[in-house]
Amino acid sequence: MFNFLLNLFFPKRCLSCNKVGSYLCPQCAMMIYINIAENICPVCKKPAIDGITHPKCQTRTSLEGLVFFWRYKGIVHKIIHKIKYNPFIFTAIEDIVGSHTTMPENPAFQDFLSQKPILIPVPLHKSRMRYRGYNHAEKIAQAFGKKWHLKVANNLLLRIKKTKPQAKLKFEERKSNIKNAFAINSSYHHISISSSHSILVDDVWTTGSTLSECCRVLKQKGAQKIWALTLAR
Repeated sequence: MFNFLLNLFFPKRCLSCNKVGSYLCPQCAMMIYINIAENICPVCKKPAIDGITHPKCQTRTSLEGLVFFWRYKGIVHKIIHKIKYNPFIFTAIEDIVGSHTTMPENPAFQDFLSQKPILIPVPLHKSRMRYRGYNHAEKIAQAFGKKWHLKVANNLLLRIKKTKPQAKLKFEERKSNIKNAFAINSSYHHISISSSHSILVDDVWTTGSTLSECCRVLKQKGAQKIWALTLAR
């Protein structure tokens, strides 16, 4: 009933060209920049096979790897900006993830998925959550959870520090801005962190500061292997 009313008052329109009918029309879908062979190491940002962290870059608290689907430009930039800031089209996320992402041709990541990792969305600070009304990273994680039959651990991570928007900061400023911004939710008892493999989920990978900091916090609390998954880079 909710989706019916939502579609009635806010009909689906292409997030790129505004054509009525779907959140991404066939013509615009063909223009998405698909990532094929530009995997990078999430630590040094240099090319890496299957997005696996280089052995020389691996530390006790670093990510095991990074996977993404699109390049963050053109139509993709427009789509992500809209699903991130427009509160009336958050339902678009499941449609787009369900219809326009495929299993990455990445043996390392596919093997990791076979171990049934939990999906952990990057959290918003409570003040920003109130302002937006929803966390886009949670919606992305839920869409992938449904697509790949994985559990989503909303609220396992908390953002305890109100930070400046990362997009407006330079690389070094991003690292200091996000430092100590996250913590484990002590009241979350649904999943044992120390016995779980995890995938951190967000919309975009730019410098990787946010996802790397989330990984550090989780691993310091005993988390095992962690990959990062984003829609775009």
